Amino acid sequence: MGPPNRESRAVGNFQIFGRFFRNRLALQPVGGEAAYFGLSGKGNLFRPGVMTGSPVMLDLAGSSNGRKFFNEDLNNFAPSFGLAWSPQGRDWFTRIFFGGPGKGVIRGGYSIAYSLESVSVITNALGSNQGFTKTISLTTAAQGIQGGANFTSLRNGWPKPSVPTFQVPIPQLENFRTSRTSGIFGFAENLRTPYVQTWSLSYGRELTPNLAMEISYVGNRGVKLWRGIDLNETNIFENGFLQEFLNAQRNLAISRAQGRGARFDNQGLPGQVPFRDASSSMFHPAGSHRRLATSCFFDP
Repeated sequence: MGPPNRESRAVGNFQIFGRFFRNRLALQPVGGEAAYFGLSGKGNLFRPGVMTGSPVMLDLAGSSNGRKFFNEDLNNFAPSFGLAWSPQGRDWFTRIFFGGPGKGVIRGGYSIAYSLESVSVITNALGSNQGFTKTISLTTAAQGIQGGANFTSLRNGWPKPSVPTFQVPIPQLENFRTSRTSGIFGFAENLRTPYVQTWSLSYGRELTPNLAMEISYVGNRGVKLWRGIDLNETNIFENGFLQEFLNAQRNLAISRAQGRGARFDNQGLPGQVPFRDASSSMFHPAGSHRRLATSCFFDP
């Protein structure tokens, strides 16, 4: 009897990310915000067939080589002030609304406080662009491994996966060939530090020597808060898919009403309409040239 068979799975995970991360470098699209739109071109998000852009290229970016992830924001002025007024008059207004001199007060305030986003928001986006890490898997019946459908003999030694070629700059299309789930991630060029405006107004007065009343209003408003958006949304409006769906729905209702069964096609019945060519990119909900998932952090 020969040596026992063992299921073999060789996985090589080649990471070059650590060295570049220590140097504050990461892979980012070349060309700024326009690169996130790929072949469509900036501003052509829902214009199928318009291709004014160029293929996405990823290259090293960071403070070490002068390609910043986004521009600096140096005008973060954060004022904070408050006012208080306690009338000292002895007229009827002061007596009724403030209880007398020095027994009531109106206060107001305003402030700006900057919101510190989690560092993970930055690191997750910077580490999500593929190119620093590649995974090569050799499984049973794969090229270079002997064995049957379920098991592989290790009598010839442990199989060695080939080392992938490290390439920078790297076209996003190359990453897409390796993994169809590959996407690109980045930041708006003029990303700003988010902040919250807070304002308050209060009224208080003495009711008795041992009892006081106070009514307050506090409001706040977030400004330039960060959001992640998907630039590769499914388009059903401008490419005509929604109208084609409604046409099919109407054809089906007419076919059933005429006793022709559950058919969506145009049978020439009154009220039915023909479809466009089903192979046309205009017919499919994802029918545009924006095939790569794209995410971008920005402030409204």
